[in-house]
Amino acid sequence: MPAEAIQLEVWSDIACPWCYIGKRSLESALELVEFPVEVTWRSFELDPGAAASYGRPMPELLAKKYGGTIDQALEGMARVEAAAAERGIHYDLAKARGGNTVNWHRLVKYAERKDLGFAMMERLFEAYLSEGVDLSEAGALALQAQQVGLDPEDVATFLDGNELLQAVRDDESLAANLGISAVPAFVANRAYVVNGAQPPAVLMGFLVKVFEESQQASE
Repeated sequence: MPAEAIQLEVWSDIACPWCYIGKRSLESALELVEFPVEVTWRSFELDPGAAASYGRPMPELLAKKYGGTIDQALEGMARVEAAAAERGIHYDLAKARGGNTVNWHRLVKYAERKDLGFAMMERLFEAYLSEGVDLSEAGALALQAQQVGLDPEDVATFLDGNELLQAVRDDESLAANLGISAVPAFVANRAYVVNGAQPPAVLMGFLVKVFEESQQASE
């Protein structure tokens, strides 16, 4: 009898550099396991009350947020960039222009309808964290969508409304109900949770444990 797939839900925010690192770690872990895992990406806004664009460079924002200096912010960003490099990702965080991410999440869900959700998420991560693209305008998001095969005019029309906003809110409500307050968060079968941008080996061990316990429970 075929093994039942593990249902893995991953909460993340595209503006979160650790979430992209976590995504890469998960992809590596999935290549190592020999049982089925069905992954669902869930929306999570780290700053849901943010303006569309913060309008200032990331080092300045981080210095203000954490009460440090610009140099200290740059040092912290360099550590994150080094962690990303270990997963094969090039970051240029000083160029990042942050802001409200709700439309980014809506766009990923829109892309999922055409089986392009993972590609859309990957493109937005790269655009924001590696390329310094300002994603605060619908036109910029439509251009990123075009790169993964979506019609930019259709995307612009979609972003002009509120479609799929409730789907984003539902993900966030579910996160709150599960006690998730930080991302990335990996939830297996709605019963097992691991937080943070863990190394691939840790995520693989997590998945193996869930699989083994689910197999025992079904015997």
